[in-house]
Amino acid sequence: MPDHLIGRDEQMARVTATLEAGDGHLVIEGESGAGKTALLRATSRLAGQRGYRMTWAQAHRTEQSFPFGVVWQLFDPLLATLDEQDRHELMSGAVAAAARLLTPDQMGAEAAGDDADPALHHALRELAILLAGPQPLLLAVDDAHWADPESMSWLTFLVREPARDPLVVVVTRTPGTGRPLPDVLLRTPVTVPLPGLGADDIAA
Repeated sequence: MPDHLIGRDEQMARVTATLEAGDGHLVIEGESGAGKTALLRATSRLAGQRGYRMTWAQAHRTEQSFPFGVVWQLFDPLLATLDEQDRHELMSGAVAAAARLLTPDQMGAEAAGDDADPALHHALRELAILLAGPQPLLLAVDDAHWADPESMSWLTFLVREPARDPLVVVVTRTPGTGRPLPDVLLRTPVTVPLPGLGADDIAA
C-alpha cells in the first residue's frame, strides 16, 4: 500500500513534522468515511520507517465500560514479546503499579475508579518507555471517541505531562460522536482536520 494519500499532503506534512520532533500529539478528525483510519495507518507506516516502535488500539462503542480496555490493547503487543521471567522483572520496581492492570489474572480487576491515579499514570508511562527500548514510541488509537474513560484519562496525562523520551500520541475521532475528547487533546495546532477531497484529487 503506498504511503502517499491522494489529497492529504497537508495532513501528512503535519504528521511528518510531529514524528520528526519526537513528541507531541495529533488528533485526526473528520466525518465517517473521510479517511481517518487510512491516515492513521499511513502515520504508523511512516513512524516505522523512521525507527519508531508502534502500537495500535481500536476503540469500540461496546467496550466503553471496560476499564483501561484501550490501554490493554496498546500494551498487549508490547508485552507479548517478553517471556514470563522478563515480564515479571520488568513489571516490578518503578512500574509495579502497572502490574495489576497488565497481568492476565488481573485483567480489569480493581481498575474502576483508578483513572486519575497519578502513580498509576506514571507507572504506565514508564512501562511504555521501557518496552519501547531505545526506539521512539507511537501510540495510535482509532475512534478515540469510543475509548473507555480510564484509558482516555491516561492518554490525556501523556499529553499534559510529556515524557522525557520520544513518545507521540495520535488518535482519530468523529466530531459529535461518542464521548467528547478532553480539551487538552483538541487545542490547536494539534488537530488535523480531514476535509472532503476536491475535484482534482478525485480525478487523480
